[in-house]
Amino acid sequence: MHSAPFDNHGLPAEVVDALRRGAKIEAIKLLRQTRQIDLREAKEQVEAYLNGHFPVAGPGDQTLPLEVVEALDQGSRIEAIKRLRHIRRIGLKEAKEQVETFVGDHPAIAGKSAKTSLLALLMVIVAFGWALATSVDAISSLIVLAHLDGYRPEVFTIDRLRHDSDGEGGLIWGFEGKIAGQNARLYAPHLAETKKPGFTQLQRRFPTGAEIAVWRNPTVTDTLFQGRTLRVIPYTPDLKKSELQRFLWWVKYALAPLLLALFLGRHLSPPRPLEP
Repeated sequence: MHSAPFDNHGLPAEVVDALRRGAKIEAIKLLRQTRQIDLREAKEQVEAYLNGHFPVAGPGDQTLPLEVVEALDQGSRIEAIKRLRHIRRIGLKEAKEQVETFVGDHPAIAGKSAKTSLLALLMVIVAFGWALATSVDAISSLIVLAHLDGYRPEVFTIDRLRHDSDGEGGLIWGFEGKIAGQNARLYAPHLAETKKPGFTQLQRRFPTGAEIAVWRNPTVTDTLFQGRTLRVIPYTPDLKKSELQRFLWWVKYALAPLLLALFLGRHLSPPRPLEP
């Protein structure tokens, strides 16, 4: 086998296409077949191409390695600068100038980066809003867990139905009653037969004098948290387990998506100005 030098157009088009798809092994095979060279030489030529011989159309354009262009195409200018510094062993200022020049000569890449950044920002805003909206329930579970030793099983005797505003134009149904002769209130939305129970429906199911098993801790707040108070909680066989499940639900379906959105936003958002 013999070596074939690079022509003025760099690697054959099919080899470049394979590299653009990330198929490096396929690119080496195609190059061996096209130029009739051995494995070592084909690999060296592909590596040389990846390390600084990515052709850019148009006179006067700078050349950038394929990995750098791919980072720009994904909307990550900071990552592109890092890769260029690593590949060419150059300083931050020089790498930044080369990347900025390339982006300036290729507005399509800059436009794609801007769209990606906007998408990342919207994703973070939505995830943050959802995590914030559901955080009250998680906080209430943490409060219960922190005061777990103070909860005792009690019997709540209903005096009458009551309702409060949920802050969104709706109503939260609950009960006024007594525990061991002391006035108390209980909110237990899951005890209702429907998501939006009527007064008559609830009154039939929970008449005056009816008893409900509850957990009670007189030392915690009686403030309404997401449709329940923490001083009096509907009874469950394992209070610790049920509260942990409520908190872990928030971690899984609110906090984790927020962290993922922040991570993606960090890599997709436009870079901050870099100083040399």
